[in-house]
Amino acid sequence: MKFMLKAVLAGFVFSVSQAAAAQDSGLLILYNSDNTSANGGLSRLAAMDCNVWRTGKIDPRGPMNIGDVNKFALVDCETSLLEQEEKRVMLQSAFRKDSSGIVLEGNFIRKADTFAEDSVAKKRGYLIKISRFNNEIATRFSEEDKIDSDAALRPENWKGEARLRIHSAIGMPTPDEVGVIYYDTPEMMVAFRQASPDLVQRIGDFNKRHLQEQKYLYLEIE
Repeated sequence: MKFMLKAVLAGFVFSVSQAAAAQDSGLLILYNSDNTSANGGLSRLAAMDCNVWRTGKIDPRGPMNIGDVNKFALVDCETSLLEQEEKRVMLQSAFRKDSSGIVLEGNFIRKADTFAEDSVAKKRGYLIKISRFNNEIATRFSEEDKIDSDAALRPENWKGEARLRIHSAIGMPTPDEVGVIYYDTPEMMVAFRQASPDLVQRIGDFNKRHLQEQKYLYLEIE
């Protein structure tokens, strides 16, 4: 599945009800395909009570500096790894190479009703947003919920799959949040933008008010 970059939504907001979600510790790992130790690092995560549930290629867009990376893995674990020195060292050794490679860890909330196995996920159009917010939390949450509820009424709307509220990082200053969303097909990304310019504008305004910086990762699931 090829990346669809030119006409897709350049932003989204994403709220997940904790009552309807599974919670764990989660990792977003970003690395370069030239890093020959990364595959071994992903394999070793299984021995650490972790599950690698999404992998693939990324095309990063946006001002946040994440270095020279083109691959990703989303991982959920029973406990935090970065708080354990031996496992933190392993992750740094496996995924950091020549000053590239990032590991983000946080409280992991996955929506059970939208999660899909790889065979279904490969047909979807996925997008990750890494966010660093300002401090207007109450206003941000209310605006976020309103945009989400309005978007749900549109035929080509996105759906939230997971969110990580980040508390630790390797390879970059710690951001606040990682959101994982998808459209039922990559073509729906384009259709949404064309059909809903009002929501696209509201999302852009939301980003300007509430984000210090962000990065969008367009995904190709493998």
